[in-house]
Amino acid sequence: MAATLHESPAHPWSKHWPHVRDLYLHAFPPKERLSLIYLLLSSLRPSCSFSTWTYDEKFAGLTYRIIRKDVVFLLFLAVHPEARSHGIGSRILKKISEIPTATVTVLQVEPCDEEAPNADQRRKRWDFYIRNSFRPAPLLSDEAGQTYATMIRGRDITAVEFYRILKGFMPPFRPVKVREIPTDKSPTQTRSPEA
Repeated sequence: MAATLHESPAHPWSKHWPHVRDLYLHAFPPKERLSLIYLLLSSLRPSCSFSTWTYDEKFAGLTYRIIRKDVVFLLFLAVHPEARSHGIGSRILKKISEIPTATVTVLQVEPCDEEAPNADQRRKRWDFYIRNSFRPAPLLSDEAGQTYATMIRGRDITAVEFYRILKGFMPPFRPVKVREIPTDKSPTQTRSPEA
C-alpha cells in the first residue's frame, strides 16, 4: 500500500522547514533560485502556494506553484533524495493537476543539450515529465540570463499568457521574456546560451 502523501504550507516555524530550506538550496543552482524571503512573502498571495510534502510524517519534497485563472504554473518541484524512486514526484504532479479549475499545468525545464555539463540530468528531467503526461510547448522563456523550455499538461498556452504569469510573479529586477519557437524546431534540441 502506498504511503499517504500530505501537503502543508511551507513556513519557517513548521517542523519540516529546515528540510525545505536545505532541499531548495541544494536542488536549484543560485542562478535559478529566488530568495526564500521573496518566495515566503509571495506565498501570502492567494494565487501562490509554497508547499511541504510529506509521506507517513517523513519529509518528501517541496513545490512552489502559481495559479492564474485556469493555469497552474509549477515554478519549483524538488523531491528529497531519500524519497526518490518511490513515485513521490509523480504523485505530487498528479495532486497539483487535480485543482478543479485547472485546464493546464505549465513548468519550465532546461532545454536538452547533449553538450551541456548536466546533459544526462536534463534528459532525465525531460523523460520524467514526459512519463507524467507533459509535452513540450513551442515556448522558450529567458530570465536572469537563463533560457528555459516550457512543458505543459492540458490545453495549449500562448506566449502572451505565459509572459503575464511570469511577469506578474517575478520581482521587478528579474527581467522576463517569453518567445514562441517554430513548431518544427523541438525545444529538446534548443541549446541554452550557457552551453
